Amino acid sequence: MQKNCHTKGIIVDGEAALVGSHNWTTAGTGFNRDASLIFYDREIAEFYRALFEYDWERIGPARIDETLPPPILVSPGEETVPPPGYVAVPRSVLLGR
Repeated sequence: MQKNCHTKGIIVDGEAALVGSHNWTTAGTGFNRDASLIFYDREIAEFYRALFEYDWERIGPARIDETLPPPILVSPGEETVPPPGYVAVPRSVLLGR
């Protein structure tokens, strides 16, 4: 995990790079003022590819807090009462819809 990094990026076939702050949700791409730029330039795409590889090799593995209970998935329309300590969150909220 890389702390304090909000930037998102996509590198396409070493030819283009999209860099920005968009959260890839309906809100992030449609309603918020997140911004990203796409560069159609091999040199810029290579810069971000190398940067990604550098970070990937040096950042420690993701750590999962094993003391937390696992999520409980519920099918649409299925009635359920969350156990103590759980909060029911509709999938649409998680997906920003």
